Amino acid sequence: MLSVVGLKTSKDHRTTIISDSGHSSPRLTSLSSRLSKPFGIILIAAVIVFLQIKEYSPVVAARQYLTNLFSPVVYVVSLPFNWATSVRDYFITKEEMVAQNEQLKLQNEKLIRDRDAHRQIAQENLNLREALNVQVGLVDDITTIRISHHIYDGYTTVFYSPNSALGDLRKNDAILTTKGFLVGRIMEINTNYTKIMPINDPSSRVPVKFEGNAQQAVLAGEGSDSLRLIHVENPVGVRVGDRLVTSGVGGILPAGLPVAVVQSIGNVIKCVPLGQVRDQDFVLALSRTQA
Repeated sequence: MLSVVGLKTSKDHRTTIISDSGHSSPRLTSLSSRLSKPFGIILIAAVIVFLQIKEYSPVVAARQYLTNLFSPVVYVVSLPFNWATSVRDYFITKEEMVAQNEQLKLQNEKLIRDRDAHRQIAQENLNLREALNVQVGLVDDITTIRISHHIYDGYTTVFYSPNSALGDLRKNDAILTTKGFLVGRIMEINTNYTKIMPINDPSSRVPVKFEGNAQQAVLAGEGSDSLRLIHVENPVGVRVGDRLVTSGVGGILPAGLPVAVVQSIGNVIKCVPLGQVRDQDFVLALSRTQA
């Protein structure tokens, strides 16, 4: 909008002033121009975020397309940086090397102290064995393990012991009570537990012999508290109360471990085990190297 103002000055001169009120000042125009771009970007970003939150399908599809399109490029561009990072792991500074050496020195000193302590304990155990006249090999091959629980599936019972770093347990190692009676053997060792099969399990077979003579037989589990004596060489010579020990036949179990006594004689020879796994909180695992 134009404004025209006429002024009369001295000597009959006239002066005309023209004002354009339709245009802003240059400074205001420049400020508006600078602010409009950021506000526009913010507005567009807000709209995109809103559509993304609402999972507007064209926006989601466009995002997936752009991600698939540029992901190989990002991967290729990042390869040198990843390689540089991996290479750096193979190099350490002098300070880091000194710190690692100090840590290794401390670990080495601890190992030396532990070694000396173990030597002292081993010497004390040796002196005690000599004083008690104990067979060294028998003690070395025995590991005490704890029975934690058992699972019965209606046919068989499996006992479980939590694994530990103590001892060198292996499959088919004999399981004894603290009194030395055979009650089972290790059937499986996994990450968490050692599984024990009792001698009264239906699938259990233990080669035995009579304690007073060399007559051979096999004790078969029946899933109950009693055992069945099968494959007896001379059934006529069996007597109630005869004691049965492992024969060592087959090489799985060592010979001479007490197992059961004859309970009754008839068409089937019944025996009662000298010990039961279910009655034990702790049992002994006997290594096969004792055989």
